[in-house]
Amino acid sequence: MKRYIRLLLTSVAVLIVIAALAFCGLVYVYSTSYWWDRDNWNQERIAKAYISFCKDKNKFPGGLADLVKADYLPEKADWYKEPPGLFPRAADFSESCYVVMAPESGDIDNLKMIGRRVQRGKEELDFSPPINAEIRDGLRTIGK
Repeated sequence: MKRYIRLLLTSVAVLIVIAALAFCGLVYVYSTSYWWDRDNWNQERIAKAYISFCKDKNKFPGGLADLVKADYLPEKADWYKEPPGLFPRAADFSESCYVVMAPESGDIDNLKMIGRRVQRGKEELDFSPPINAEIRDGLRTIGK
């Protein structure tokens, strides 16, 4: 009888360890992996702030700092980092992987107003055409 109890307890302990490892694995995958939807949502927030800034100030923001100083975006947010890491924390806008800039020569058709820093051997800026097209269309509706 003691043998069966010991076997049962060992089996339950092994199942608990497997469940804990599976949970940790899922947490890791969902927090340190790049997810296009999460990144797209982050850039949409910045795009809305960009359009509002242009509408209210009648000029383009020169960087993320302009949007933060004008209170269109928070100074710290957990969505400034992509991927956010195993334990997401609020990051300062200066640590953000997102870059905001005025369009070159004021040409909103070049679709380079919001980008994301990526590492491909060296740091590069990755511009999402759909989000930048959204900004372009929003700026056209306000007469830019």
